[in-house]
Amino acid sequence: MIVMQASQNSLSMINSGLTAAIISGIVAFIGYIINAVMQSRNNSKLLTKQEEIAKMQNDEKLFYEKQIEWANETRKLIAKFVTDCIELNRYIKIAHNLGEETYKGKELQKYVEKADKMSERVEKLTLNLQEETTLIRLYLFHEKDNYEAMVRNKMLAVEQYFSKGQAIPDSELNVFVDVARQMFNHQMEELRTKTA
Repeated sequence: MIVMQASQNSLSMINSGLTAAIISGIVAFIGYIINAVMQSRNNSKLLTKQEEIAKMQNDEKLFYEKQIEWANETRKLIAKFVTDCIELNRYIKIAHNLGEETYKGKELQKYVEKADKMSERVEKLTLNLQEETTLIRLYLFHEKDNYEAMVRNKMLAVEQYFSKGQAIPDSELNVFVDVARQMFNHQMEELRTKTA
């Protein structure tokens, strides 16, 4: 009886230990599953956040690339405007010199042909300048940007000459170019500050 009782106590202890081990295993397994699910959710949230950050960085990069592209297009347009102004000045000066001389016979006919060609070119240049003026105004649309306002104002001062068929003083063109350079420098500094 003592042996049986000891044997039942041993079995009872083994069953208790086995039951505790099974319960402990089940709790550990449930903990592992909960941990895996939570880890998966956290990884999913982290991945979503990383995707959002990557998209924002990509959008920001595209925005700055478009601003640089816009500045380059504006620079080309202003350069074309100044080049056309210089060419128009040259034709106006030639026309002024031709008009001061007197012509007879064949010379008069050559003068008329030359004057007609120049007149066509001046008309085309004037139309180009009007179009370029409009485009520059559209490109420089920021009302609160003092640099853009200075460029628009100087451009309008230059426009007052060619719209009346007058030569544009070199000093006006030089000031216009300097103001445009200041604006582009300011824009590049702003971009550099924003991207740093």
